[in-house]
Amino acid sequence: HRSIRATLDYSWKLLSAEEQTALRRLSVFKGGFTREAAEYVAGADLSALSGLVAKSLLHRTESGRYDLHELVRQFSLDYLLKNESEYVETQDRHSEYYSQLLQQRGDGFKSMDQPRVGAELAAEIANLRQAWRWAGERGQALQVGQAADTLFWLYESRCDCREGVPLFGYVSKSLEENSKSSMGTASHSDEIYDLARARVMAYQGFFCLRQGQHPQSRELLERSLAILRPLADGGSLAAREALSNTLAFLGMLTVSLGDYTNGNRFLNEGLEIKRTNKDGWGIAFCLRQLGVLGFYQGAYDEADRLLSEGLEISRALGNAWAIAYSLDFLSTSAYARGAYAEAEKLLREGLALSKQVGDRFTTAYALNGLGLVKQSLGDHSDAQQLLEGSISIWREIGDQASLAQSLNNLGDVLLETDNRTEAEKCFLEALAVGRNAGLVPVMLDALLGSASLRAAEGSTETALKALAHIKDHPAGIETTKKRAERLYSQLQSKLPAVESGAGAHTFREEIFHQLIDEVLGQ
Repeated sequence: HRSIRATLDYSWKLLSAEEQTALRRLSVFKGGFTREAAEYVAGADLSALSGLVAKSLLHRTESGRYDLHELVRQFSLDYLLKNESEYVETQDRHSEYYSQLLQQRGDGFKSMDQPRVGAELAAEIANLRQAWRWAGERGQALQVGQAADTLFWLYESRCDCREGVPLFGYVSKSLEENSKSSMGTASHSDEIYDLARARVMAYQGFFCLRQGQHPQSRELLERSLAILRPLADGGSLAAREALSNTLAFLGMLTVSLGDYTNGNRFLNEGLEIKRTNKDGWGIAFCLRQLGVLGFYQGAYDEADRLLSEGLEISRALGNAWAIAYSLDFLSTSAYARGAYAEAEKLLREGLALSKQVGDRFTTAYALNGLGLVKQSLGDHSDAQQLLEGSISIWREIGDQASLAQSLNNLGDVLLETDNRTEAEKCFLEALAVGRNAGLVPVMLDALLGSASLRAAEGSTETALKALAHIKDHPAGIETTKKRAERLYSQLQSKLPAVESGAGAHTFREEIFHQLIDEVLGQ
């Protein structure tokens, strides 16, 4: 280590003052940088960069990016830190550059140009993360708010919710601390601080939702809503735009928890604002979620209408990622109507686009949907393989609700092939995941799987007790309730008349939770 330090010291002394300044300031970059960024942030022009490359202190990649060896970067950063004002000024410019980049690339990311823009931003992810954290720490609320939307969608497209939760949480907390002190370097009004915080909290809430942290998600989204309502009512157009996102995310959350009335209300209010703003990306997002709600409630024609409109808008945008989402979601209504060939066609097209853009969420969603189609057609081997592929991706990205749904589906396939031991493992894991996150529809589906197992084993009374609560639960997905009704009727018909009448059950919430505890052995 000493010899390396001595070598760097020697090389440093051979640099001109201008080169030393450039190298010091370039040390704030993480993961490389472009020539344009170097000039804006460090004042290093092409001549300075070429000189550092010639002295082997800077490396130029085949793509045209530059990067510093970590030892050289740390050595140079030590020099920069000796001058606090220069360090702060350089970090400010770094934060400003990448915040502007995010804001400028927002429209392109949501267009047919997403693959190119996404690749450009992905290459800068370490710089984007550092720049945004710094803006939060410095109380640059306007900067934080302007960059937040594109950064959120970038993280979502990368299925990087695990990092998104702490990053957005850190920036939100930093803004909150700055809003109550004089630490901020810019004089922002309380409204700008509040708007930025509410935006960031909503995005953090979405990531918590993806990770199965539903109580935290609800708290964050409700706090965001409480901040944005009065701002939007006061006439702030930016607040109304941010409010539409919070409402859409709240709608997603409440639907996943089985509260369909409020989910419908939140989603429709968010959709109304997005239609007013002519926000095609946001309109398609809300339509997809409303379509899922329609599927849950058995309103398949309405679901088809909403999801078809969402697909039409996504195709008009030309964004392959949004098209894949819309195709996958539209397949659910086709599947529910028994149009398996149509569902498979939609899912195959969606899967091809998902692989093209490298999106893991829509890939896993399509594999799950194809697994259900294959199961319905009696191809249990392919169904199992597809569902296992979906589950593997859900575990990888940490999407708990989707994981539980696919586990339930795999359990059904295994049960149909009389692999009861493995089926039960799937239902138990799905039930545990669902209970931890409060996902009532998922729990009902898992409980149905468990009841089907009990029925197959001859425990008819135990199965009937569970099925009575599944078929009558207001949060049940329509397909789950119909399956429960069919099995309930079948089992009732096999019992003696006296016994079937004496064992009648009615839905009660407390018994539903007791049933879950019994299945989980608690």
